[in-house]
Amino acid sequence: MTTLSPDIQSALEGQGIELPSWAFGNSGTRFRVFTTPGTGFRNDSLKFAEVNAEYANEFGTFSPTKIFSPIGSNVMDVQFQVAGQPTPAQVTGFGAVFSDVDVADATKIEFFDASGTRILVIAAPARSDAGGLSFVGVSYNSGERIGSVRIVSGNRSPDTGVIDGAGIDVVVLDDFVYGEPRAAEFHSGDADGDGVADPRIFRPGSATWYSLNSGSGAVSINGFGANGDIPIDGDFDGDSRADLCVFRPSNGSWWFLRSATGTVFVTVFGQNGDQPVAADYDKDGRTDIAFWRPSNGNYYILRSSTDFTSYYAFPFGQAGDIPVK
Repeated sequence: MTTLSPDIQSALEGQGIELPSWAFGNSGTRFRVFTTPGTGFRNDSLKFAEVNAEYANEFGTFSPTKIFSPIGSNVMDVQFQVAGQPTPAQVTGFGAVFSDVDVADATKIEFFDASGTRILVIAAPARSDAGGLSFVGVSYNSGERIGSVRIVSGNRSPDTGVIDGAGIDVVVLDDFVYGEPRAAEFHSGDADGDGVADPRIFRPGSATWYSLNSGSGAVSINGFGANGDIPIDGDFDGDSRADLCVFRPSNGSWWFLRSATGTVFVTVFGQNGDQPVAADYDKDGRTDIAFWRPSNGNYYILRSSTDFTSYYAFPFGQAGDIPVK
């Protein structure tokens, strides 16, 4: 049996993984259960005893007297959204506490990326004591994102005529843990990943960035770059948050601080007089390093899809034109 002991819970919270409330489907929830093949969902404080008296002593709880299950099916699909908004989101980690897992490999969580491709399946361990709890979860730390999950609870859902035992495994959900949902797609100027552009200022004299985060109302202050650098907006690491990025005309170098990992990337691409036009030109969900050269009217694109190792160029415009950024 795997349970969330206080030290594990503390460790999860220390990694920025939060314990949500049981508010499903309203504007304050961090994720929404969209579909089940069944007839709906039930959030129960009586351990489903009013559905079937046999369940009265069946389920243990991690969050006392609050358990949850789809009805008419043992399957439910979860998609994520930015807190308080309908903006589709992704998370770096997700886990669930199950109650009364009896049959090995029947209860599981399937993890999908933003495109709907299944990336991982983890089965819940069977309980080791009566009404025990089992935990399944994953937390990524290298930039991976979870777009949705499918939760399979046992092999039957709670119902009047369904008795747990003899191969029938009725499992309910007790609680969830998950990472802070970030917007699934990058929105220009969005520093905190909530899908809304944040006011941002670059102060050349001190090479300091100031961001007013729309999600929290807090101001973030970071030093990055040098006097004479040109600040660039873009999500170069694909985590749906704007990275700190500058183009240095004096030597044609690009510098960006990855918001996902806190590491710095530097490359030389361009020369003095080039005009930066960074955007996602190769449709990989990350901003490409790019500039327009006034002297010949050419665009030069350094592809993020090849980890900034290859580029292409094409003519568009002429001397005197101004590229739209």
